[in-house]
Amino acid sequence: MSNYGSKTNAEGVDLNSDGKMPIMTGEQVTGNVLTEITMATDKDGATLDNRAVVRFKQSNGSTFSQMYFDSDQDWAIDRTNQQFLHIATKIVDEAAYFAAVSTATGFADFIAKVGALLLPASAGKTYTLKISLRENDGNYYPTFPNYPNFIEADGTTPTTLSTNPKYDVYEIPTSTSADEALAESTEEPAF
Repeated sequence: MSNYGSKTNAEGVDLNSDGKMPIMTGEQVTGNVLTEITMATDKDGATLDNRAVVRFKQSNGSTFSQMYFDSDQDWAIDRTNQQFLHIATKIVDEAAYFAAVSTATGFADFIAKVGALLLPASAGKTYTLKISLRENDGNYYPTFPNYPNFIEADGTTPTTLSTNPKYDVYEIPTSTSADEALAESTEEPAF
């Protein structure tokens, strides 16, 4: 129950003054709850036939979304299959997963079958995610790495998650150091 003047919402998550909850990134982001596996929608709420989304609610109240796209390219289908199998085997056994999805008639049907299987099976469970940053046109966005391992049940010992510095970026790189930025701001302008 919420109380006026509370620092937290009804779910016990801290309120944020600017309305934004930053998505947590890192090799081991704990306390994630699987909330949605469905076809994506546009800004007007219309279903997009070629895009699906998997959403996790993080412990700080933010929502991490991973997009998947329909494709006719074998490599893209294989990558989607690999990532969903990796997620699924942290929730159900492999035989149950393949029994549920092997009759999928296309992308939308596959997503519907995965959601129908995994959402109820994951209820009440939390997961540790590996969420890195990927750059596109100078902007960074949070995403799963291209290849497993990126999910495990909270408390898995030993962890199966690890960082490869060549590929895994957890903080947006800065082009200058604080000292360089300060030096640039105090320099006399050249006329």
